[in-house]
Amino acid sequence: VERSRGLGDVYKRQYPDIAPAIAAVPSGAVLDVRPGVYNPFWIDQQSITILGGPGVEIDSLITVVRIENLRPHQQVALHGVHFRSQLVNARMFAENNLGRIVLDGLTADIRGLELAVLNSTDVRIHRCDLHSNGALASLRATNSNLRIVHSNMTSAGILGALWLAASTADLTDSDLVAGIFASPATLTNSHLTLRGTCTLQASDLPAIAGSGSSRIDPQVTLISGTAPPIAAGLSVTTRELPAVVASVAPPGQTTTATLRGPSTGYGWLFAGVPGPRVPIALPTGGDSDALELLATCLLYTSPSPRDLSTSR
Repeated sequence: VERSRGLGDVYKRQYPDIAPAIAAVPSGAVLDVRPGVYNPFWIDQQSITILGGPGVEIDSLITVVRIENLRPHQQVALHGVHFRSQLVNARMFAENNLGRIVLDGLTADIRGLELAVLNSTDVRIHRCDLHSNGALASLRATNSNLRIVHSNMTSAGILGALWLAASTADLTDSDLVAGIFASPATLTNSHLTLRGTCTLQASDLPAIAGSGSSRIDPQVTLISGTAPPIAAGLSVTTRELPAVVASVAPPGQTTTATLRGPSTGYGWLFAGVPGPRVPIALPTGGDSDALELLATCLLYTSPSPRDLSTSR
């Protein structure tokens, strides 16, 4: 996908925008997006990997991306895209998805980027910067499951940085910052796991509020001013938790991954462009709470799709 096409590009199939490329390619395709400013797009019931990189931008009035109706065998990966909005916040929506969604390396201009997730079973957020300048949370989820690694969420709104309803969120080495009107994390009948060096920062309000439960690693930092760090009514367990932390590099370069945590913990790693689900035989015994999918490592920047592997 390339915004400006020259005569030298006639030797290969190429599209001037992301939306027509999505409509034209078969499910499971990989789109290599070259630097340029592109229009919003919609992914509906289709597996696709979109590889951006430096200089790849999406510009719109408000809504920039919608991902909807993925079946269990389908998945979407979106990597290396910068969002611009002509109004308050750029907005992404993921709704009614049974398949996996991987969002990696997403950033936004000063107006910010919000993500809303509804009825989605597996959304993974890696190295993303979500920021809300409006009333809503930078990341809000209803009836969904989230895994968040090396990401930042900031909001000045009344819902805080992370808002969960009937959902689970598992964070590793990520930061939540709220303004003066809300807690960084607000739960409604939800579960929040905080691993590694997460930081939740509030201004004289609890760092975690609402109803539900939370598991917190001792390395986590909760800043709440004069308020208690955790609101009454939440069920909280503090314990050392396993966490997978991995570096990212283009093909041909070296990457590293580390499993941290208790000796009874287990972790596993996905490398390359995310592939289809595969059965995994888990070891028996040990700490059942530690048997969780901890991180997704995407080992590419955006060279060419033919250089990418799908090893798992």
